Amino acid sequence: MESCRAAHHPWQNHRAVVPAAAFALSMSQSDGISMDVLHQEADHIQAWLTSRPSSAPSPYQMKAVSGKAREAPGCRDWDPSGTEKLPGAELDHPEEDEPGAPVSAERCRRLELQLAALREELASCSCCTEELAAKLSACDADTGPSLEEASDACAQEDVLQVLKLTMANSNEPQAPHASSAGSLQDGKALLAMQEHLVSLRGKYLHMGQQCQAFEHHLGEIEAEEERCLREADRNTEAAAAAECRSSWAAALSEHTLWVDEGERHLEQLGGELLEAQLRLGAVRRESTRLEAAARQDECTLEQFRLQLRRLHARNAGLEVEAQLLGLAVP
Repeated sequence: MESCRAAHHPWQNHRAVVPAAAFALSMSQSDGISMDVLHQEADHIQAWLTSRPSSAPSPYQMKAVSGKAREAPGCRDWDPSGTEKLPGAELDHPEEDEPGAPVSAERCRRLELQLAALREELASCSCCTEELAAKLSACDADTGPSLEEASDACAQEDVLQVLKLTMANSNEPQAPHASSAGSLQDGKALLAMQEHLVSLRGKYLHMGQQCQAFEHHLGEIEAEEERCLREADRNTEAAAAAECRSSWAAALSEHTLWVDEGERHLEQLGGELLEAQLRLGAVRRESTRLEAAARQDECTLEQFRLQLRRLHARNAGLEVEAQLLGLAVP
């Protein structure tokens, strides 16, 4: 990311490319330029190139690196305009239930599936972000100096080549016109290269803006993922609470019905017990009456037996008296 942002700063070198190119072009077009001035200018450029680190990449290498970074996973389908679909947008979003409506088990399962899909998309986006950050870090480690210094180095090398060619052509007196024409062409080529460098700078600037927009887009994606996860968690908790309340309400109503049925059964048993107690009282009274009647019958029977014994004794006395009297006994 830092390597892309480095293209935003203006060029800061001790020798600008445009004045150097114009100076080389003017030297190539002039016939009476001093060789000392050319040598001095070439020495300055050579000293500046020598003082720079040897590992400075060229703009073409940086363009290849930026092209690789742009082809990183997760950046290929990204749209800077922000019209792409957010993660989880392809999922079905059921309409909100009316207040007080019971939450079905189907909605709970659908919410759990959405939550799992959102978590998978968040993990994939995190992997893409980490891979892109690793590639950008590798690009930063490989590039070393900034893009401006690499572009300026290439431009100064071109200027040095033009100066050397100009000095070599100046040392050939047999072909002054051909040398002047070649220097003019080299100057034009250098100006064209400077324009190419300007266009590259614009491309680097655009790429840096895209990187910033992509970073902001990733932050929005993470925030949206967190919001969706929190909302899914709240919906899941609400659905679980509603399902628990409905189960408790069903259990309470069933228990209430069972209690009512038990009370009715108890009332029925109480009525049967009262009736049995009444019948038991009647049976006990009847048993007492029968016992009293049996005792009375026993007393009467005892009296009858006593009377019978008396009669037998009287008959026996009468028979003895009759025998004594000589009466025939039938």
